[in-house]
This record gives sequence, C-alpha cells and structure tokens, in this order.
Amino acid sequence: MYAGEQADRPAAEHRDPWSAHLHGAYGDYVATVFDGSPAPLDAAADAELCATKVLAWLGKHLGDVTSRPEHA
Repeated sequence: MYAGEQADRPAAEHRDPWSAHLHGAYGDYVATVFDGSPAPLDAAADAELCATKVLAWLGKHLGDVTSRPEHA
C-alpha cells in the first residue's frame, strides 16, 4: 500500500490517494489491486477503502487471512 507522501503527517493533511500494487520478487510490476482516486480526497476513508480492497483480494486468492493465528 502506498500513498505517495510522508506517512508521519496527520491524515487531514494528506492529499494523495492510497493505492496497492503487486510486485514480483525482483521488483517487476504484476498487478494493481486498488488505485484510489477520490475527489475530493478523504484520506482516512481512502486508506480504509484501500485496506478493505487489499483484504478482499487476499481473501479471494489466499482465503480468509484475518482468521489466521498470526492475526489474532
């Protein structure tokens, strides 16, 4: 997940949308899981939507990752 700006800034100051991309072991681009581009930007809602889309993608390809012991 990537927002294109400094993560230590308060969410209200963020101006770039979140996105999530898959890359191979050598850095080669594989796919876009989520490409946020809301207008106007609501940084908190965009981050939540991105995380939700990533979890849905993981669930589709790997099963329910949130129920695994390491996430309890």
